[in-house]
Amino acid sequence: MSVDQAGEELLQQIEKTLREDAQVRVRDAEADVRDRADEISRRLLADTMQRIASPVVSQSPGSSVPLTERDLRKVKSAPQLLEQVAELTGVTLTIKEDESALSVSATDVVRRELARLSLTDLLKAGRTSPNDIERMVRKQEQRLEKSIREGGIAAARRAGVGRLPAEVINALGKLQFRYSYGQNQLMHAIETAHLAAMLAHEMGADVEVARAGGLLHDLGKAID
Repeated sequence: MSVDQAGEELLQQIEKTLREDAQVRVRDAEADVRDRADEISRRLLADTMQRIASPVVSQSPGSSVPLTERDLRKVKSAPQLLEQVAELTGVTLTIKEDESALSVSATDVVRRELARLSLTDLLKAGRTSPNDIERMVRKQEQRLEKSIREGGIAAARRAGVGRLPAEVINALGKLQFRYSYGQNQLMHAIETAHLAAMLAHEMGADVEVARAGGLLHDLGKAID
């Protein structure tokens, strides 16, 4: 082997060693970055959640109407009451086995709430005629529409999100009638908006985009 060949072979060996050493260093650096990123993420999430922590109160969606003995007699003596309310609102109404309440069933939570409110007021007023039933359902329908709109506007304001289309505001307002694991979905959306905004601020991301995304992340649940 000539001197030139030996020198070339030595250079190749040195280059290979340096390349392998660099690959090891890069892998170690990547692992260190991942570990540090996980630690920072956990700290940011924990700190942010502590800043917005609020007591969790278990709630139910109110899918039943309590019955007094007077109410029960009225329901049994006027079967058209349940039949017409069910037809107008699109729900299923049944008297519970112990006759303590009316069960209101529907996949649409807004229709379920409409039926619950209508029945509550009809029983309270003692009105069971077809005309009275229809008027009450229409009246509660208008009230519910207003409540949905106002609920969506209030939620957007509390979350600090502005300039939402009317359709989005209405869909957002419907979340107030939906619950998951005992938590009201509208309250959950507001809390998520604040959480996302705080995390975005800590990470240097777009706070307003994160805030809006947090508020609207469950919007699909309110769309029929």
